[in-house]
Amino acid sequence: MSKAGVSIILLYTVFTAISLSHLPNSFSPLFNFLSQLGNSNLNPDGAIFYNLAVILAGLAAIPFYISLIKWCNYKTGKKIPKTVLAVGLLNALSVMMVGIYTESVNFNLHVLWSIVIFSTFVPILIIVNKLLLNH
Repeated sequence: MSKAGVSIILLYTVFTAISLSHLPNSFSPLFNFLSQLGNSNLNPDGAIFYNLAVILAGLAAIPFYISLIKWCNYKTGKKIPKTVLAVGLLNALSVMMVGIYTESVNFNLHVLWSIVIFSTFVPILIIVNKLLLNH
């Protein structure tokens, strides 16, 4: 589990930093969306790096969620519902899809997958933290 979790953080951070270094304009989280880093119209030389960041992080999240559920089942002795894993896998898929359907490729699909990301992150964070606190 820890290797997959660390790889998510490293992949996203490194590729996002590379993307930022190619951005022709200034960037501020107060005035910009992260997705703009993957927009080839706004970041022509760096968009590919941000899109790789989210695609690779989403791929790395799949074994993370699977191993997290296995670990929780082992440590708590309770079966974690498969719906929890399904939400985690949907989250991983949606992260990847944001990198495929970028703002500059298909804005409507990008927004849809972005909504799925944030809709699935909250339940996963609550469930995982509850499981870890109860351990």
